[in-house]
Amino acid sequence: MARKPKAEVQKQAPEAVEPVVEPAIEQASVKKQKRITRVETVALAIKEIDGEATVERILEAADKIAAGNGLSVNRRESKFYLNPTLQALTVFGLIQVYGDVVKRV
Repeated sequence: MARKPKAEVQKQAPEAVEPVVEPAIEQASVKKQKRITRVETVALAIKEIDGEATVERILEAADKIAAGNGLSVNRRESKFYLNPTLQALTVFGLIQVYGDVVKRV
């Protein structure tokens, strides 16, 4: 049995395509903007205390700082991070807590 000849396939040269060249961006020049955390918003709110402030006033200030920095206003989350932040600042002697009143030292 004789083999049938394969159909000859004409190979065409690929069309000339110019590569897309994007401008090189140096990694050092591109800084990823750091997002503020809830702990930072609470700490900044405490930092703004002039003398004494209630916990409620600190939470309001923390929510305003959060909203100003692109975070959603979330009282429950701010309240969650308030206690550990107060504990840490008390240990370092930066604030004193009397019930619901916080006083900067």
